[in-house]
Amino acid sequence: MLRLLLLLPLLSCFSIGANAQFRELGFGIGGMTLSGDINPNFSFRETLPAAMVTYRKNYPFGFSLRYELLVGGIQGADSRTQRDDFAVQRNASFSAVNAELGALLEYNFMDFRSGKSGFPWTPYLFMGAALNYYQGTAEIAPPAPFPSTKYNFNTLGFRATESDGTVYDQSYTPFPLVIPLGFGFKYALNTYWTMNLEFGARLTFTDRMDMLSEDIQQVNKPVPSPQLNPQRDYYYPHDTKADVYYYFGISFSYGFFSVPCPHDFY
Repeated sequence: MLRLLLLLPLLSCFSIGANAQFRELGFGIGGMTLSGDINPNFSFRETLPAAMVTYRKNYPFGFSLRYELLVGGIQGADSRTQRDDFAVQRNASFSAVNAELGALLEYNFMDFRSGKSGFPWTPYLFMGAALNYYQGTAEIAPPAPFPSTKYNFNTLGFRATESDGTVYDQSYTPFPLVIPLGFGFKYALNTYWTMNLEFGARLTFTDRMDMLSEDIQQVNKPVPSPQLNPQRDYYYPHDTKADVYYYFGISFSYGFFSVPCPHDFY
């Protein structure tokens, strides 16, 4: 009986499941693209490389909490997209690096790790909140005689240089919150390694990521009557909708089991 009592704490260490915490460290690569005034829709042609580092805590009932750092490139050019005749004449382009730091809640539809479902895979959904920061260059180059303007910009503001040498700065109070949401597929390669395929959109609260925004251009080219000045059209966006960027990719994560086993049996 005494031997059995001494073995009970040890046996509890092997009951990985309800008492265990499964945490994961992961790394992924993929692509990022922006939907805005230049690219109105998701575009593989305007996709640039991206990479992601994740830390995930798994909980009962299929829920996981994921912390992530995502960094990628975004770009767009009227000359490539050719959204309409106005966009071709506007001849705007941009290129930037975009970074995101966030926390996401995942829901796994099947208990794919324990073997209870009979399948080593599961689809999942995710949604969360994040902060983003972007930095890059842009240009609006309409046909002569209208001046072209080059921009160095980031989340906090920009510096513009016109073709006649005029330089001016603008800063603004950003609202860098983004809402990531999407879906994915997980496959348990073995007890510790998991492969993830994912596609997600990031809903932003800004229209400035491609440097075509109503508030930016009003400062640059103020005119009393837009209908009477064609120059205003070349420096203004198509709409005032917030920009959306997307990430899709593959990642691999390594899991660590943490079981609350006592070290002192007395």
